[in-house]
Amino acid sequence: MSDAQHDPTDPAADPPVAVVARVTFKGFAPSNPTPSVAYRVVPLREALARVYATDACMVMYVVDSASRQPRINKAGLPLWTGGTPRMHCFACDIDNPGHALWTEDDYLATRERDRALPSLATAGIYYTPSGRRILQPLAHPIAVPEGELYLGEWLDRLRAEGIAIDKECKDWTRHFRLPNTRRPIGPEKRIANARSRCIDLERMVAIGLPPRRETSTPSASAPRAGRRLIESVPTSFAPIDPRWSPVVATIATAVAAIGGEWHTLFRAVAGALLRKGVPPAELPVVVRAIAIATGRDERADDREQSARSTLERAASGQPFSAYGSLRAKWPTVADALDEAFLSGLPPPDAAAPPLRPLSLDDTVRAMEAAIERAPPGLTLIKAECGLGKTAAALRVMSRRAARPYASKDAKGVRAPVGSKSALAVDKHALAIQCITALASSGVRAKRLFGPLSLREDNGDAVCRFHGVAEPLVAGGQRMQWELCERRGAEEKCPAFETCRARDGVEGPDDARVAVGPHALVAQLDAHAGHAGLLVIDEIQDFLETTAFTA
Repeated sequence: MSDAQHDPTDPAADPPVAVVARVTFKGFAPSNPTPSVAYRVVPLREALARVYATDACMVMYVVDSASRQPRINKAGLPLWTGGTPRMHCFACDIDNPGHALWTEDDYLATRERDRALPSLATAGIYYTPSGRRILQPLAHPIAVPEGELYLGEWLDRLRAEGIAIDKECKDWTRHFRLPNTRRPIGPEKRIANARSRCIDLERMVAIGLPPRRETSTPSASAPRAGRRLIESVPTSFAPIDPRWSPVVATIATAVAAIGGEWHTLFRAVAGALLRKGVPPAELPVVVRAIAIATGRDERADDREQSARSTLERAASGQPFSAYGSLRAKWPTVADALDEAFLSGLPPPDAAAPPLRPLSLDDTVRAMEAAIERAPPGLTLIKAECGLGKTAAALRVMSRRAARPYASKDAKGVRAPVGSKSALAVDKHALAIQCITALASSGVRAKRLFGPLSLREDNGDAVCRFHGVAEPLVAGGQRMQWELCERRGAEEKCPAFETCRARDGVEGPDDARVAVGPHALVAQLDAHAGHAGLLVIDEIQDFLETTAFTA
């Protein structure tokens, strides 16, 4: 461990962090107004150097002027009346695949790569038994939750260089285990000393954050020409201009006190802000910041998209929910909005671009960006026919398939995390077209199909026993077992060895993209895996309504 570049007179070079012996203390929240003051504020380097007899962790936020502090939950932040919690450094986890312990070759290769990455040129790093953690001090601390927006942007830069960061690291309340602790290790979870083999702080220096980042209009969500597309990198973490911070804090406090459904509430907030004169270029990130600042909203992406939808409606002359709805349904939020703008609109740094109608290209780019940035879980995209939804999905899948391994020395057939995709379409003919389109762009893909659907060029079924198999399949039987394998009999189907239809798949086994019909969505989902992307094109109606007469 080297401190060659550490200046002890510079507090930014050794920022404070809050350390706790074990993560068992409840945080400050409406349901827990008197939490234990169990977190000790210490310099980062001291926290990393100390050897703990417990499973000690640190958090990135430190309460102003505190030597000891409680844990603070997001739900409690709007009600917190102590000193301001600020982030003095950023941190993130990178776990080995499957949380596997280091092999010597993997460790040495990772060390060499880490020292060559531009994004780590100012960072500290320490290696755990099955992964590593990156630390980046800040020249000037920034209050949460705005700091979370900057944190997300920093994580995006690391992801863009191929670092597979734990997605939970974007949370400012996250705990990070310190390098020298005593904790459960290995499959048996045996309590043992866990010592870091390397704590590299040689290059760790504080970095400054820009006072603001130029935000984009709703139509500019697609990457600029010439930008390297090595993976899906969300851009929706753009930090807000500091002049909006009082507005965000005032409105978020009022929103946090509202119970019930928030979707229509945020639509009204977005419209009211637009009517108040918030520039269209800044509206989405301001609305997103309000959602995060509530400390209770886990759908910040949806709130941002609602703001973009409001802009689209305004640009096309359609009506949209605004201050009137806010005043009628949520008067306390309307009061907070009035209070936030009591002195008028914060002066902009430059003239905001005017609203303009979205072009077809704008819409297609926005749709493609929605597919590429879809968060974990279910995302529903509704678009008119002819806009190119399928083509947009294929472009996203092509970029995902080109995602490189985190290590240039990686070997084997396992694909990099996040590189696999699957597309379910409504017709076999469309699946074939998709495979052809992917092949023309250099992407190796495989097609899944029902064995009975495969036809010869003259239209005849490839399966010799098609007529027998049809009623079996219609009755829920698996024809590969009943007819191809003959229920495990010694004699299989006469065409077993040469039949192209038997396995219901064609294409390379290691293909990162799979395409098939809706009926095989379970198999397609299995191909994509938990870290992959599954797109169901032309989804059938999934809501059934029944009308009851008087």
